Amino acid sequence: MTQIQIIASSSKGNSYIIRDGSQSVLIDPGLPYSELQKRSNFTLSELDFALLSHEHKDHSKATRDLIKRGLPCLMSKGTSTALNIARHRLILKSKTLFKSHSWEILPFETVHDAVEPLGFLIRSPSGEKICYATDTCYIKYRFLKINYWLIECNHSRKLLEENEGLPQTIKDRISASHFELENVKSFFKAQDLSKTKRIYLIHLSEDNSDPPLFTKEIEAVTGLPVYLD
Repeated sequence: MTQIQIIASSSKGNSYIIRDGSQSVLIDPGLPYSELQKRSNFTLSELDFALLSHEHKDHSKATRDLIKRGLPCLMSKGTSTALNIARHRLILKSKTLFKSHSWEILPFETVHDAVEPLGFLIRSPSGEKICYATDTCYIKYRFLKINYWLIECNHSRKLLEENEGLPQTIKDRISASHFELENVKSFFKAQDLSKTKRIYLIHLSEDNSDPPLFTKEIEAVTGLPVYLD
């Protein structure tokens, strides 16, 4: 049975562990290595591999430390180039299936201000399907029979527009690179939710989101339980 641990999910750092029995993978090592160790209850040595969605530090901070300790880190060529990592990493290509340790990973393009960002469709060793997408303003794909969703719901347009403390250039950057509430609702309306057990909303903005409202609205659209952590 799949278990999902949200280690961190904010602009300060992002990291998630998916466990299936004795096997596990980490997505986005966006905290210092020592902090990842503590929050994972010192289980990093049990990981099969790590996935990186893109190069921004809140998603990649511990990558070099993981590589030094022998953990395979999987990323796009663009992410590898941006991080200047040429050794001891595996390159993923969008829409090209990768298999390892009984896991299947199908990367797909996301839309963000990074070199070559990816989302991931993951099939666990027991056959459950997980869809992960963060730091994207749009997802063009429809996914079938997903059991667990980890999807960014960063901000609402209304709250972002009303935030007088942010310069317009920053607001424009957020709008063009992060998933907005109404877009997330439209995304889920287009998805096959027939096998879904849980929806996790991730990477909520500290200043431009309303967690109770976001949870309520996504539950209303999907008819499914929604979790933030």
